[in-house]
Amino acid sequence: RGIIGTRLPLKRRLAAAMRPGVMPILVTTALALIGAFTVFSFIAPLAIEGAGLSPIALPGMLLAFGAGAVIGNIVGGQAADRFGATRTVAWSLALSAAMLVTFSLIPTFLPHHLAGPSLMGMMVPWGIV
Repeated sequence: RGIIGTRLPLKRRLAAAMRPGVMPILVTTALALIGAFTVFSFIAPLAIEGAGLSPIALPGMLLAFGAGAVIGNIVGGQAADRFGATRTVAWSLALSAAMLVTFSLIPTFLPHHLAGPSLMGMMVPWGIV
């Protein structure tokens, strides 16, 4: 439909994944995304039961995460250009792991009147990393 280009068979497209260094990057990316989005399954119970938030707060939490993700994509690209992709990804994964640990600690150690706002406040930084 008006797009001109060379059609490549699937075998040639997938051949790019066999280049040295590409497969570890793909596996790391897949594991990081699986880990991050698995937590999404537990956001509602964590926020409502653990932190005492109202169900009406859930869309706002996800919106905050999305806003953080937009910022994170921009900042992450600039960081990769400035510091290198390996260093940027390593920091991002380490910070993401720290965020997930903190998510589990908030409802355990903070009272509901502090846990809810703390959880809400962490959504943007979590989206960024």
